[in-house]
Amino acid sequence: MLQTVLLGTDGSEHALQAARFVAAIARPESTVIVLNVLDLTDVFSPYAMTPGIVPAPQALVETAEEVQHRIVEKTCAVLDAAGITCRTRCELGQTVDTIVRVAEEEHADLIVVGSQGLSGIVRFLIGSVSEGVARHAHCPVLVVRGERAAVRNILLAFDGSEASVRAARVAVMLATLQGASLTVLTVREPERSSALALEQQEIVRRAEEAAGLSGAKHVLQFGEGHPAEVLLHYAQEQQADLIVVGSRGLSNFQRLLLGSVSHAVLHHASCPVLVVR
Repeated sequence: MLQTVLLGTDGSEHALQAARFVAAIARPESTVIVLNVLDLTDVFSPYAMTPGIVPAPQALVETAEEVQHRIVEKTCAVLDAAGITCRTRCELGQTVDTIVRVAEEEHADLIVVGSQGLSGIVRFLIGSVSEGVARHAHCPVLVVRGERAAVRNILLAFDGSEASVRAARVAVMLATLQGASLTVLTVREPERSSALALEQQEIVRRAEEAAGLSGAKHVLQFGEGHPAEVLLHYAQEQQADLIVVGSRGLSNFQRLLLGSVSHAVLHHASCPVLVVR
């Protein structure tokens, strides 16, 4: 999974936090691509209401490109200091679409972005952008929030869906690579507690067999309540360094983890969140 990592950056502190997180989890053989995307509407919009003083378009673009290069160099310095080699790409276009396109072109195994970014001409990430990437990317997306020097405690949300099985495989891989503890949390809603008791046992069996958890050191935990609320509370209480969730879970009466849950976790978790599809 960490063979090719696409790291989005706008030079903000949130983006540098994401770079430091990549430095903590990347392997020496990983290829890290540092990407900055410039939306030209951000370049020209400040002048739209002031006719007569608009600089030459080429001059604006050249200035913006200089800013882009400074941003990627600043980000690469973080990776270089950790001994992680990287290469850079500077692109023009709509931010979310461009990130997703570049990830596909580069056959990225993982996209990493900060939770928030700057505004104005160097804007790369705002909350809506990181969420948009998580929704539309073809590969797992890691949204970094807060400073984490290392990954020691991983929390996996598991509901038995195919997305959560894939998430479990990624969580096992990361826990093994990082020497981290892995907690597998399954949540059931109180109004269906008795009906879901047997199903929850089946979910655990599926987690251990299909997701490869039987070969990894892990702890199983059960919660009751609204899945997102329980997951966020548990992550805070256990000081999780990383939450791993599937992008979408089961439906109808079997639902334990839905797209709305991963959405809520992305918005409210105090630690990095890895969304796996």
